[in-house]
Amino acid sequence: MAWNARKAASPLLIITALAALSPAFAAGTGESCDSLAAGRFDPQKPAAVPGTEIADAAAAITACEAAVKDMPAEPRYRFELGRAYLAGKRFKEAREAFTKASDAGYAAATGNLGKLYENGEGVQADLKKAFDFYSRAAAAGVPIAAHNLGTLYRDGRGTTKDFARAAAYFKIAADAKYPPAITALGLAYRDGNGVEADVHTAMAILKTAADLGEVEAMDALGGLFDNTEGIEPDAKQAIAWYRKAADAGDAAAMSHLGFALAGLDDGTDRKQEILEWHRKAAEGGQAASMVELGYAYEQGDGLVKNIDQAVKWYKKAADLGDPDGENNIGVMYYQGTGIEQDFAKARQYYEKAMAQGQTLAFLNAAYLYGEGDGVAVNGVKAAELFMSALTGGEQGALDELNEPSIEWPKDFYTSLQKRLKRAGFYSGAITGRFGPESMEAARAAFNSDNGEDGASAE
Repeated sequence: MAWNARKAASPLLIITALAALSPAFAAGTGESCDSLAAGRFDPQKPAAVPGTEIADAAAAITACEAAVKDMPAEPRYRFELGRAYLAGKRFKEAREAFTKASDAGYAAATGNLGKLYENGEGVQADLKKAFDFYSRAAAAGVPIAAHNLGTLYRDGRGTTKDFARAAAYFKIAADAKYPPAITALGLAYRDGNGVEADVHTAMAILKTAADLGEVEAMDALGGLFDNTEGIEPDAKQAIAWYRKAADAGDAAAMSHLGFALAGLDDGTDRKQEILEWHRKAAEGGQAASMVELGYAYEQGDGLVKNIDQAVKWYKKAADLGDPDGENNIGVMYYQGTGIEQDFAKARQYYEKAMAQGQTLAFLNAAYLYGEGDGVAVNGVKAAELFMSALTGGEQGALDELNEPSIEWPKDFYTSLQKRLKRAGFYSGAITGRFGPESMEAARAAFNSDNGEDGASAE
């Protein structure tokens, strides 16, 4: 027997003044280079230069190579040439241009060297060097570098994880109106990372970022309205924000939108729309939607039943470490459905899912030991696993006790009674007979949150 699952601070540095201002907006080749490749958040560019996202790398390279040739002493054009090379994926040349501009005191170029070292583009990836370049550029007032330094502190990459420092740097960059930093700061307030958690402050900050086109902020706003303590649930608002981010191509938002639409209870049949969003999200790498798609194919629920497709999507989700995907591909191996039966592989996938607390996997693994599928019959081990499923709130475990689907070994019931007794749910005799008193204890365990995992020895 086995069952499938599905989902229903203070800043560290004082920003220093720049050593020197760059020349005013230049005519000719310089003007062309600026118009095609200037950085929007470059603090050293002239105020008359607005900055841009590079749309035509080849044209920007041509213009900026000419500008560097005409004005070799102006580091801004070397920086902009580096940006053009980067947009054209000419990483080695980008590094050379950024290095020359950085050596000449151009702070934004220093920050971009950090990005090359972080991503391993044109150089060997080196997070410590990335950290150093970002630190130098952030201290010189480059907001993008401050944001990138914050992400290293937040994630503990190239330095010790430090949420407070991360939030401080996000604040510096957010104050310079750098949209990704505004999003990161909003998420810090949402999660209480480095700042005191405040979902209302988070919402206001994320709204600012969303209005600037930040799709991650749109998705996060959907999540706040969807299910966040302290905020009145508003399905209409949640779906609107998820949809806005999904329409902008955000795969996570596509997945969240699929689940949010499925949660509506207004009598409208949205099955096909829901599955279409899950398909797009799955193709975009979202494991939870892969599981949903796999389940729809397995059950023929909204899609033509196709076990090969079910196995494919469960396996993809499992390969990404999704616990439901791991449980479900384990079930396919256990049953030999769409794949060669293999109890050992089933157990391996159940164990991966159990390591992440997937309660149904504990129940499925208990069946293995209860029936001796790929392992020796072991009622004690089965009871240990079953207890974890029960205290984890797995309905299938309670149902199994009410109406057993297999013939459990006698020591399974005695062991389960012992575990219920040790956990304080059962006070009767250890008889191995699961009568009304034992069932009452099992229901108490099911409704508990004490997390007794049955790991103690018999």
